[in-house]
Amino acid sequence: MGLKSFSLIVLGIAGVSLLFMWRRLRQAEPVGAVENKISPPDHAQIENMGEHKNDLDMVAMSCDFVDREEMLGDPELAPLLHRFESGLVAQLETWRELLQQEDWEELQRLMHRLQGAAGVYCHSQLSEASRQAENALKEIRLEDFKVYFQHIEKYIDGFAEKYLT
Repeated sequence: MGLKSFSLIVLGIAGVSLLFMWRRLRQAEPVGAVENKISPPDHAQIENMGEHKNDLDMVAMSCDFVDREEMLGDPELAPLLHRFESGLVAQLETWRELLQQEDWEELQRLMHRLQGAAGVYCHSQLSEASRQAENALKEIRLEDFKVYFQHIEKYIDGFAEKYLT
């Protein structure tokens, strides 16, 4: 999936958010913020993640599974969620190439997009890691960015292994 396709998905986020909120309101359920299941990643957390790669709480540690399962059960939202999650694997390769090229500006822009998209699609920990990665790039803290990027890689690789194979 190319950058153009990913951009189209990101542009659809506002519509998906409104549709999801409208459906929840129609069901008379309160619309609440997605809660993080663990605190933002740190160096120790990244190092220990390999031990728990297949553990549901670590692989998709931020996915609010009640909302994700609800989205998967919705015939209009499920294809959008699946397309976003499948696209993460392809985008990860692009981000790895940009990291090798040290294209910090483009990585910062893409981390910003990932932050919003991941939050909308019930991946709040991925959203938080990409927010931290974006901030590290803004502040030119490249070593911190690499730590957060490792977290993003492990999250996406683990999620893909568990749910997309």
